[in-house]
Amino acid sequence: MYKADVLRGRIWKRIWHLLKILEMKDEYTCLHCKNTAQYSMAFAKELKLSNDQINDLHIGGCLHDIGKLFLPTDILQKPTALTTNECKHVKNHVLYGLNIVEIYKLPPIAINCIKYHHERWDGLGYPFQLTGNDTPLEGRILQITDAFSAMTVKRIYREPLSLNNSLSELEQNSGTQFDPELVNIFVNIIKRRKL
Repeated sequence: MYKADVLRGRIWKRIWHLLKILEMKDEYTCLHCKNTAQYSMAFAKELKLSNDQINDLHIGGCLHDIGKLFLPTDILQKPTALTTNECKHVKNHVLYGLNIVEIYKLPPIAINCIKYHHERWDGLGYPFQLTGNDTPLEGRILQITDAFSAMTVKRIYREPLSLNNSLSELEQNSGTQFDPELVNIFVNIIKRRKL
């Protein structure tokens, strides 16, 4: 077995360990991370990215919300709207996640998935307020797959949106929240039932 394969095997053991801890804290977030990872892999295949890039996006998708381990359960599972202070606290999950995975020596693409999944095409995202292509491709992919997963999974405070409503939301936010070219590709993948 090659050294790189051994390293990837160790990384995956750690990832599944972290996901198990996340599942014990909040089942929804764990399911959402797994779904986001699957969507991200399929999206990366459609974009004809390399096998290493696809694998790294899978890792990043699995761990993009791992920083929520540091959030109180009463915020994660609150059935009503969050207060302004609670929202500020939730936004810190990106930085918390980067701190958690710092010791794991993850591939840069996986780290970028965690780091940039809440940036926006128009620069109004967080935590770095990057605009357009200043966000790396993997971050822009995660922005879309994360949002799609969040809309299509039942949450404690709302039922899932229908497939059509979810796609409509992506299209309505194309060019503001999301990379418009990537939205078109992702919507077409879903419509062709490739995911």
